[in-house]
Amino acid sequence: NIHFPVLESLVIKFPTGTVHRSGDWEDELRDSFIYLALGLERAVNLVELIVDFTPFLMEKCNFLSQNNFNTLSASLCRCTKLKRLEIVNCLDERQQGGANFSIYSPAFLAAVIPAIERGVSTLERISFVFGEEPSTLNSSSGSSVDNDNTISQSSDLFRRILLCNKLKELSLIFSERGVHHSSLFKSFVRVSRDIHSEMDGKLPSSSIEKLTLRCVGRGEGDYAMKVIPKSKADQLSIAPFASMISKQLNLDMSNVIIDGC
Repeated sequence: NIHFPVLESLVIKFPTGTVHRSGDWEDELRDSFIYLALGLERAVNLVELIVDFTPFLMEKCNFLSQNNFNTLSASLCRCTKLKRLEIVNCLDERQQGGANFSIYSPAFLAAVIPAIERGVSTLERISFVFGEEPSTLNSSSGSSVDNDNTISQSSDLFRRILLCNKLKELSLIFSERGVHHSSLFKSFVRVSRDIHSEMDGKLPSSSIEKLTLRCVGRGEGDYAMKVIPKSKADQLSIAPFASMISKQLNLDMSNVIIDGC
């Protein structure tokens, strides 16, 4: 058992289905998630949280309700001392024919937004790993994802991240076939452009020391990197973000790799 009230650092790796225990893997995974979601409400001294949600993105894991995600979101907002947040929301898969792609959960993406908004003046280190295609993880019916809502949520997430005014380290990794496929990367670019305009070309935080921004195509089969028309390339330009980062006088390390930009 975890005694949440005294925790300052927590790294969570959920069980995977590689070892089945009497066919109860899904029950174990669901119970672990609920235990974390409820426990974080009492984690009032938590400073660092690192969570890999990959096992939930595996096929046939649509066993979490929206109430489960709401509980996680509300509990994260109680972690008011949080300075470091790292989330892996990505599962690599292989299509029929051998092409690789990856998925992410819009439900997990949306669940962390209120906590980042709440931590605008406390969060110092933020790291996300995203998949390419949205999954239907929070849809018990397996219905299609609301793309407009997903785009809105991702834009809100990136806005909240970039508005954090104590940010020292930022890592955003998009596991994609290429930027021209990536709705999440496009959302990030749009938000960067908007904040550049709204904030006179400066990020609220002037303390960024380390930056990782990666969106690299896989270069396999039909998904190999293609020439992007200039009109689309302009829309995908990270120039506004690069301009804001160039004003970070404390920047000691940066790793920016973007296919097609």
